[in-house]
Amino acid sequence: MQKSEIFILIFFLIYLIFPLRKWTVKKNEFLSVILFALFFPFVLEPIWVYTRSEWTVFIFNVPLFFILYWVVVISFSVNLSDYFLNKFSKKMRFISILWLNLLTDIVFFGFIGTLCETVLHSLNAYNYTMGTDLGFIPLINVPVILLLGYVGLGIFGAHTFRKKKEEGVI
Repeated sequence: MQKSEIFILIFFLIYLIFPLRKWTVKKNEFLSVILFALFFPFVLEPIWVYTRSEWTVFIFNVPLFFILYWVVVISFSVNLSDYFLNKFSKKMRFISILWLNLLTDIVFFGFIGTLCETVLHSLNAYNYTMGTDLGFIPLINVPVILLLGYVGLGIFGAHTFRKKKEEGVI
């Protein structure tokens, strides 16, 4: 097992424990986001090349652990954003709830996604083949486009996730 796979397993266990919510809610989130997590790596396949090891399980040329990674990043980011929103929305009345929600989604997706991807890249879980034209973020050595991608997920992914929760799908 690679160090990156161990990191993803630890990250998954943290997701299961925190924030404290009913297991039925987490199970529904997990099952709904897994569809995105199965689809997304195939769309972004030309951007990076995964490091192979003898222990890595691949599904259609994508490591199983990376599918798990996307499930956790999306669910964890949305839930931390919701937690922050519920905790501090009354104190921040000068910003409308929709804008505060968007802001927290962007911050948490950008922070958690970039942080985790930086750790995975430093553990040599993959190498970038495209997307480096805009340059790299200093100190963490990941492409700028990566942060922009997580901001996009914070804007569109979190909104879709919440809408599906409101509709009772999740």
